[in-house]
Amino acid sequence: MSQERGEGAVVKGFIVSGLPHILLCPERNPGWADVRAGYEAARAELEASDADLLVVYSTMWPSVIGHQIQARPEPEWVHVDELFHDLGSIPYRFRIDTDFAQMWQQRATERGLSARTVDYHGFPIDTGSVVALKLLNPDNRIPSVICSSNVYADRAETVVFAKACRDAIEAGARKVAVVVVMSLSNRFFTD
Repeated sequence: MSQERGEGAVVKGFIVSGLPHILLCPERNPGWADVRAGYEAARAELEASDADLLVVYSTMWPSVIGHQIQARPEPEWVHVDELFHDLGSIPYRFRIDTDFAQMWQQRATERGLSARTVDYHGFPIDTGSVVALKLLNPDNRIPSVICSSNVYADRAETVVFAKACRDAIEAGARKVAVVVVMSLSNRFFTD
């Protein structure tokens, strides 16, 4: 998917599951293994693209007061999923594009939204973002930015937040791959 607008462009788009099973134990279930294979195909597409930034919109990172954007340059922690802690720990270290995070926050504020960046050690990055980045960008080759899903934002506000992201993409002349993380209703297969 490519949409040329101004100087920057969205060159790829992915919708992925953020459940930890896909990262930690895909071999335990054929459905999880299939989704893991889908991730591997998506990673190959991403590596073949000319994207220089990953924008991760995670529906698994709920925010209550406005929109939040991760802006810590190298968040590092050991994550344990709050629901599936028995699956084990996920150590991570990510490379965040702090300049883009700040620019997105500014563009969102200019559009009348409540938005802020988050930059402190130990901030709890959600399972979905951790799973997506570990599987799509395991060596942190492409810098990323992660944003929350404001639980009180309706469709119109979410569109405005996306337009603020587009504003930042255009201003920075970035080639972006967008990743939307969701649970896919926790139903990979119904048969």
